[in-house]
Amino acid sequence: MYVVGSDPNAVGAPGDYNGDSFVDAADYTVWRDNLGLSLTNLQNTDPNNLSGTVQASDYDYWKDNFPGPAVDGAIGGAPVPEPASWLLLAGGVALAAAVRRR
Repeated sequence: MYVVGSDPNAVGAPGDYNGDSFVDAADYTVWRDNLGLSLTNLQNTDPNNLSGTVQASDYDYWKDNFPGPAVDGAIGGAPVPEPASWLLLAGGVALAAAVRRR
């Protein structure tokens, strides 16, 4: 099991509980594995919720920040272009013509 840090001032994205600079499913696993443990503070958790116990509100904080800015920046955040509709239509017509010819 990953041992979470107790430094509430850790550098990273909000909700990045394992310190890898990504807010992803791995952070959820860290939260789940430590749920209910006392004297444990997750890295990059809500600064207003430093109770010393990993609890459901830490999940809410992760969920609100998933996927976080670190993920968007690392991947690029650019939208994937969709093929033009006319190109799909032309391909469909060509396929139908080829099938009909046989």
